Amino acid sequence: MIEQMEAKLLEKSEQMAGLLQEVDDKKRVIDDQKGTIDSLESDVKRLVQEKAKMSKEIQRRSNSVAKLKKKENEVKEILEEAEKLSKRQHDAEQTIKKLRSRVKELEGDKKKAADKGLANVDE
Repeated sequence: MIEQMEAKLLEKSEQMAGLLQEVDDKKRVIDDQKGTIDSLESDVKRLVQEKAKMSKEIQRRSNSVAKLKKKENEVKEILEEAEKLSKRQHDAEQTIKKLRSRVKELEGDKKKAADKGLANVDE
């Protein structure tokens, strides 16, 4: 009977040792998983910060693009206005040229008329 009790005690002791080993193994797995979770949480936190930084950068660049488009429109309008002014200046210069030519023509006619008038007076 003592031998049976010793055998049962030995069996229970071995079972207990096996269970303790399982507990230790599971603790190691849990510790490893906690480390992995901590690492992943750290990565998530870093990625969230990077996302926020990227969002700000995208917003800044969007603002820059909007400003650039506005400036491009302003330059386009200025160039259009400059072209209109250039055409008006060209037209004005052509009109001045024609008027000067007409003035010379009229002065020539006036001189001819004056010369003719003097010629009539001499006769």
